Amino acid sequence: ARNLRQIAARAREAGALVLVDSVSGLGGEPLEADSWRLDAVASASHKCIAAPRGVSFVCLGERALEKLQRRESTTPPSLDLKLSAEYSRRRETPFTPPVTLLYALREALKMLLEDGLEARWRAHLEKAKEVYEAAARAEASPIPPPEYRSATVAAIHLKAPRAKEVIEEVRKAGYLIAPGMGELREQAVRVGLMGATTMPQVRELAHHLEKAIKLHCSR
Repeated sequence: ARNLRQIAARAREAGALVLVDSVSGLGGEPLEADSWRLDAVASASHKCIAAPRGVSFVCLGERALEKLQRRESTTPPSLDLKLSAEYSRRRETPFTPPVTLLYALREALKMLLEDGLEARWRAHLEKAKEVYEAAARAEASPIPPPEYRSATVAAIHLKAPRAKEVIEEVRKAGYLIAPGMGELREQAVRVGLMGATTMPQVRELAHHLEKAIKLHCSR
């Protein structure tokens, strides 16, 4: 959410921990865990960071660590944050780590820093703008208002419940997009803009998406 900083402040005022799922956001949008006083941030390697899938990671603040220490561990070792935190203090892991994937993650992070974080953020905004403008030309509309809109996943509401047909039409052009979630499964489509996608690729995708929406949802 674009207003995550404000949400976090209100949550802390209410005495709640602030836990952020940033699997599709980290590396693609601003996220400042320390200055926004976030208690925990979870993410993964394979989306905006553009490394191979298979690595997930969690950043924990002091409040989250204190809460964690008071809990009884009932999860398997691979998901046990309390156990992982204990090993981390010794610079160890509680199980054999995926070493080759960690090397790949390091290279992807180097590439991200070479591009520059702010440049990556701007690129995602430009890609999202391209997709939303194409949808608007086809008389489809963004689902969230601008202040809540993701720059890494474009969510588009269709005038007719024909998401399946739109997705199939775009697939014929060589691109894969997803249906909406829950009640919006047939009335919306989602377009992932993460990873190593280029602006020419996004423009071509947006072109085919616009054509597909006009073909199946303008009747």
